[in-house]
Amino acid sequence: MVVSVEKYFPTTVACQVHKIAPVIKKKLIEAHMRLYRKMTFGPLLDIDLVFNRQLLHHFLLREVVDANLDFISFNILGKKVIFSQEDFNLIIGLWSTKETVERKKSERLRELILGPKDPNGKDSSCKDVEIAFENFNFTNDEDASSMKTIMYGKKEAYDSKKEKGDHHASHYCIKGFVLAFQGWAYQILSTSSKFIATKISKDEIPRILRWTCSRASSYKSLSNKVFHSKKTIVVSKLVPSTEELRYKDN
Repeated sequence: MVVSVEKYFPTTVACQVHKIAPVIKKKLIEAHMRLYRKMTFGPLLDIDLVFNRQLLHHFLLREVVDANLDFISFNILGKKVIFSQEDFNLIIGLWSTKETVERKKSERLRELILGPKDPNGKDSSCKDVEIAFENFNFTNDEDASSMKTIMYGKKEAYDSKKEKGDHHASHYCIKGFVLAFQGWAYQILSTSSKFIATKISKDEIPRILRWTCSRASSYKSLSNKVFHSKKTIVVSKLVPSTEELRYKDN
């Protein structure tokens, strides 16, 4: 395991990307809303989840080393579970599609929002894009919808900081669409609907829309009620339903 059990520790986890949906909805006018809902990312506007930072932290503490770099493995209550690209797709419904943002168009939109790129400067962060997007006035409906798609697709790694003289990370920042992982965690933990989030549907597609959560659980509560509870049953693998396979093909 990456972190041994005796070294588990609470910390503070931050994330910006989970706030993208409210930013987009605030910016949308009615015409943009209609266009955007027809796009691949349209259903994600209806996500109703707060970022559960301690749930994510509990999983990362239980990460196990795996030779295959195409997925992330965890040891949850003695059972190995894997979060793969297929799981990511299943949770948020972003399967392969004919709808693309061409590279030249993507670069043009970036320059439109952020200005010319400095070859010697650092890459723009998610926060930079978010602020620029909020302050920009679009004159082209198609550009507005495409830019929102790019915002959802922007992913980064994570940074951590340590307090002076402490071997534990006092806090770290996840810069990616963590709500997809959070939705997957809800699906594989049987106690999710009792202690972490509220399940509002059994068959909504994509699966992330089956859950709602307005309050994040504490590190201690998750430890006692979920990750150290004999009542928690862990689902080792998610299997797409016939309806989800049909959704994927369409």
